[in-house]
Amino acid sequence: MKALRLLIISLFLFANSCYYMDSSLYEVEVTYPEPPDIIIRSNLDSMDDLTFSDSLLFKYEVEIDTGTFYLADIYIDNTLIYRSDTIRDSIWIVPTANAAEGAYQLDLRAYAKTFSGSLADQLDAESFFADSSWVIILNYE
Repeated sequence: MKALRLLIISLFLFANSCYYMDSSLYEVEVTYPEPPDIIIRSNLDSMDDLTFSDSLLFKYEVEIDTGTFYLADIYIDNTLIYRSDTIRDSIWIVPTANAAEGAYQLDLRAYAKTFSGSLADQLDAESFFADSSWVIILNYE
């Protein structure tokens, strides 16, 4: 019984030595990388009338000042039609046989990474993007 009391008393005395409490603060200033400037150029920029009947050649070039190009997606009315991992590419846009006449929105989204070494970069969650849109008109006449 005496040994049990001695054990309980020693537990109370030495229990505080098992906990570590740091009273100082370590302040860290988080610096975020500057988002890269992404410039998109295409052959459609210089055209006034984007009406086509059978096919349309779409050429693009992506320029990034800092960071690295990741990929480019081309959409027509929110439907992905092409994905590329090059900064310059060209595709022929050919409507399907049952495509209706009318206006469609052509979007190009270019993604870039900074490879800053941050946690978001290591988890592939650090991507920046820019997009450009053009209205193309399909007319069979």
